[in-house]
Amino acid sequence: MPLKPNNCNLTTYTIPQAFEKAALSCPEKIALQGKVNETYVSYTYREILGRAKTLALFLIAEGIEKGDRVAIYSKSYPEWGISYLGLILAGAVAVPVDSQLEAEDVRNILIHSRSRVIFISRENLDKTLSATAGLQLKVINLDSEEFYDICKSKGEKSEVFAESRFDLPEIHETDVASIVYTSGTTGIPKGVALTHKNFCFDAFSIIEA
Repeated sequence: MPLKPNNCNLTTYTIPQAFEKAALSCPEKIALQGKVNETYVSYTYREILGRAKTLALFLIAEGIEKGDRVAIYSKSYPEWGISYLGLILAGAVAVPVDSQLEAEDVRNILIHSRSRVIFISRENLDKTLSATAGLQLKVINLDSEEFYDICKSKGEKSEVFAESRFDLPEIHETDVASIVYTSGTTGIPKGVALTHKNFCFDAFSIIEA
């Protein structure tokens, strides 16, 4: 079922509610775009929402529960956004990791946040293997065929989730959406928990301004 706002006050939206509202109002508009090998790859709002929901169902099938932490250690490109929205839809808490951090700092963040999955981009693979050595968490490469196959929308991959056995969890505005870590230049990075309401209030305030 489509996610609907609790009332007309936009500040009560969660991130999934806000994105789905945009996707329903302008499904074919470009939401994310990135340059790959001198050409641009674009995703519409409809495509992003479909892939994110399919990714969310995959994470739930893998045992991710509401409140579990999922890290993203990647450059900024469309797949970052897809993975973020997907894990949020699964009820997980995003742990964005600066793509330029070295393995030791990444490992400290993964341990402190108790992350169960980490999304990475290709250039961080070696550092990720070092950072995750001995840790029990799943590594998913955003540049891989595996990620592409996971995120195929229901229309593209009906044999897997057309009749899904899983439901997406209910998300509330007071739920933590992300744990953002400081740079750690003066010591071990510290995590700051931000709720859906924190993000949505900031976003809508900027739009109003």
